[in-house]
Amino acid sequence: MNFIDQSIKDLKLNITQESFNRKILTEVALDNIVITNKDIDIRVEASIIGASHSITIFDNKTGDELFTEVLANIDLSKEVDDLDVEVFYDLPYVKRVSKKLLNNITYEFSAFVIDLEYKSDTVILHNLINTIDMAKKDEKNLGLKFTFPSKEEVSIWKPMTLVYIESLNDSTIDIHTAHIYSSEKRALYSHSVITFEKNTIPKEKEYFRTISLNKFMTQLEKSNEFSDEQLKIIQNALNEAEYKINLDFIEELEDAKSFISDGFSKIKENVRDFETKINSEDTQDALNEINDGFKNFFDSLGKKL
Repeated sequence: MNFIDQSIKDLKLNITQESFNRKILTEVALDNIVITNKDIDIRVEASIIGASHSITIFDNKTGDELFTEVLANIDLSKEVDDLDVEVFYDLPYVKRVSKKLLNNITYEFSAFVIDLEYKSDTVILHNLINTIDMAKKDEKNLGLKFTFPSKEEVSIWKPMTLVYIESLNDSTIDIHTAHIYSSEKRALYSHSVITFEKNTIPKEKEYFRTISLNKFMTQLEKSNEFSDEQLKIIQNALNEAEYKINLDFIEELEDAKSFISDGFSKIKENVRDFETKINSEDTQDALNEINDGFKNFFDSLGKKL
C-alpha cells in the first residue's frame, strides 16, 4: 500500500441502517464474530478501511444489515444515492452522539483527541494494542490492527488503525477504536456502545415475513403523506407493534400501489385518532389503538402475501 496523506480533521462519522455497495470502501483488514445468546443472534463484521474503520451488524439468521458505523474521511450521503445515513463532520469536536434507532437499537458514540507527544496521554493506546493482541474470538471479542506506510523513517508511533469489539452482556456490544496520525502527532480515540432491546431480532414464528423496517419508513417518507411529527408517531407505533413488511415483495403484486395507498389511509386515520387522544392525555389508550390499527393492516397484508 502506498502512502496516502490524510488528516484527523477530515474524519467523519457515518451511521446507517441500510445496506450499500462496500466497493467504495478500501478494506485492508477484515474479520467478523458471531454473537448468539437468549436476546440476540448477530454477526459483527469489522474492517479497517484506509486510516479508518467500518463496523456492520447483521441479523445472523436472515443476513439483513441492522446497523453500520463508518468512521472515515468519506461522506456516504455524497457517495451513495438515496442512502438513509447520518453524517457528523468536525469529528474531533463532536464529543458525543446518542441515537435511538430502528429495530429497538440504542447507539452511543464518543470521541476525543490524544496528543502523541505526551506519554501519559498514550497509555490508553498501549492498553488498546495489548487488548487486541490478546483478543480471542471464542470469548466473544475481536481485535484488528493495521499499520500504514509513513513518510517518517523513525517514529515512536506509526500511522495505525486499531479496532476492538467485545460483547459486554446479552444485549450490549462495546467498540473501541483508535486512528493514529503520526504526521500530526495526534490520534482520535472513539468508543461506541450498541444496545439491543429484547426482540430486536425477530423470530420466524412471530412474523409472517422478516425484512428491514427502514424500507417501510422510507416509503412513508417519500409518499409525502405525513408530517415529520406523524412519521415519528408511526415509527414509535411500529416499534411497539413489532410488525415488519416486505415492500420489495409487495411491489411485485399487481394491486400493490392501491393496496399500500389504502394502507396509508388507514394509518392516517389511526394517527389522527392517536393525536386527538394525546391532546386529551389518554396516551396509553391511543398507543393501543394505533398498534391495533397497524396489526390489522399487516394481518391483511400477510394474507395477500
